[in-house]
Amino acid sequence: MVNAQNRTIKEWTDLLASSAPAPGGGGVGALLGALSACLASMVGQLTAHKKGHETFSRECEKLNEKAKALQERMLELIDEDALVFENLMKAWKSNATDKDYAEASAPAVKTIFEVIEVLDILSILKEKGNQNVLSDVGIGASCVAAALEASRINILVNLQYIVSPEYRKEFETLLETLIPEGIKRARDIIKQVEKELE
Repeated sequence: MVNAQNRTIKEWTDLLASSAPAPGGGGVGALLGALSACLASMVGQLTAHKKGHETFSRECEKLNEKAKALQERMLELIDEDALVFENLMKAWKSNATDKDYAEASAPAVKTIFEVIEVLDILSILKEKGNQNVLSDVGIGASCVAAALEASRINILVNLQYIVSPEYRKEFETLLETLIPEGIKRARDIIKQVEKELE
């Protein structure tokens, strides 16, 4: 087990860069999601109870709590992704089934739903947050877009082996609707931030 949360950044990235099968792209997608939540939290922390943001402070505190929880959940998904990939490698030895490939995609699916929640927070912070850290809202949105793209690829790599229409339908809804919509929203935030910073 990789146990990313008990490693330094150097240790984890060295492992990622090695020939070890895990961590891999799925863990990177979850990490990007966690980073987006960290930036949302930072902007929120620099907004709540600050001058000019008094009326937003209570709402902002709740957003900060949510961002912290999302950060923790996506850090857990880094290890979950490594675990399901190890399980899939074992399944290959006995002819992996549609269920095995679907389970290998589960962390990516969870990352998508978690990171969309971060996007909701960033959207609010872009409008109501401390404008001195508006750039971090844009960078957080960049991480969201990258996490969604990474999760999409991690689903596709398993979906190519899934035959069952029942399993495929679940993933295709994410691929055709939720992910593209999320990426568009993230890129819209990035464009708006860039425009305001010019």
